[in-house]
Amino acid sequence: MSTVQNNTIDDTAPPAVPLTALGICNLALSKLGESPLEAIDANGSPASRMCYMHYHPVRREVLMAHRWSFATRLAQLDCSDEGVDGSGAASQTDLEASGESSSGTPESVNPPPGALLPHSLPQDCLRVLEVNRHNWVLRGRAIFCPGQRVRLLYIADVEDPALFDPLFAEALASKLAIRLCIPLTSSTTVRKALTEEYRSMVLPEAAHFNAVQSFSNDTHPLYRFWRDSHRGVEW
Repeated sequence: MSTVQNNTIDDTAPPAVPLTALGICNLALSKLGESPLEAIDANGSPASRMCYMHYHPVRREVLMAHRWSFATRLAQLDCSDEGVDGSGAASQTDLEASGESSSGTPESVNPPPGALLPHSLPQDCLRVLEVNRHNWVLRGRAIFCPGQRVRLLYIADVEDPALFDPLFAEALASKLAIRLCIPLTSSTTVRKALTEEYRSMVLPEAAHFNAVQSFSNDTHPLYRFWRDSHRGVEW
C-alpha cells in the first residue's frame, strides 16, 4: 500500500519574514524583557533612541570580532599617489623612527626591499585579514608595503541584514542587548549574565559554524600551513 506524504504547511507557525535591522533590535529587546518596537526613531521611546544610537556601532564591533565568510571581500589595491598623511612612500628608516615593524620581527632578520608604498584601503574595510606580501604595515587607512599592486582580504562593513549569516544576527542581537541593558534596565546582574552568554556560547558557536563552512570539505588539513608559508606569493 502506498502512503501519501503530507506536505502541508503548519498554519500555526509565524510567517517567515526577511531579516531587518528592526527585527534584530527587537530580538535584542526581547532578551531584556522589553516590548518590541514598530520603528527605530531617534526621537521615539527610550528603547527606540538607544537602538538608533547603538545599532551600527555594535554591528561593526561584531563584524570585526571574527572572520565572517559573508563579510569577507577580496580586493586588488593599486599604489596611492600619497599616503594618508600626504607623505607618500615610507622608507624602512621612517618605520624604525616611528617604532613600527612591518613583519613583527626585528628589521635585521627580514628587511623589506626598498620603499614601502601606500595602498589605500577600500572605503568599506573594517578589518584587514591578509595581504599577499611578507612585509607590510597598516598606518591610518593605508597599507604600506613593497610593490605597485597588492591583493587584500578584508572584513567589509556589511549593512544589509539580508546578507547576514543567521548566527551572526543572533550574535549581533546578543551584543546589542548587552549594550542596551544598563540604559533600559539599570541591571548589572542581567548585563553580566548576557555578557557571559555572549562570550561563552553565542559568539563561539557562530564563529565555529562560520569557520566550518569557510572551506570546502576536500580542503587538505595542511592547506593553511601551506598558505601561510606562501604569503609573499601572488594569489
